[in-house]
Amino acid sequence: MSEQPQIYEGLLEMIWDINRTIKEQGDEFDRRMKEIERVIHESNNAILATALQIKETNSKLHRLGCRMGQIVENIVGNKIEQIIKQFDTLGYKIEGFARNKKFGIGLSKDMQGEIDLFLENDKIVILFEVKTALTCLHINRHIRRLDRRSLVFGYLTARYGCRAIGIENPAPVVRRIP
Repeated sequence: MSEQPQIYEGLLEMIWDINRTIKEQGDEFDRRMKEIERVIHESNNAILATALQIKETNSKLHRLGCRMGQIVENIVGNKIEQIIKQFDTLGYKIEGFARNKKFGIGLSKDMQGEIDLFLENDKIVILFEVKTALTCLHINRHIRRLDRRSLVFGYLTARYGCRAIGIENPAPVVRRIP
């Protein structure tokens, strides 16, 4: 019988060791979880800061692009007399022009627009869309945009009987319909 208390003492000691080990492992687990939560929190903050920087950079790039577009438009706009002379040599006597001609004012935003340079006489109008890097895609989009805002073509048709007919080397052409 003297052996039984020793067995129980050994078992109790083992149980206490197991409980101590479980508590230590639980404490270590809790410490690691707190560290993981801290890292996740810092990562989220870094991601949010990066997203904000990207948004600010995109905004600055957009403003820079707009500004460059304005510079190019001003360069072209300051050459109006030369442009008119070139059309004169091609047989188009330009009688009037407007820079940044707005249309659809007072209507819904999708019906409003602006033509960078608008040249006209009693038979034709020539619309310029100025781009820093012009492609036929830009021109076709501009024609579709103007066509959706039929006010411009309504004006052209009412005044000249004209319509947009597409791309020709590489400028859109508005021709009189017989």
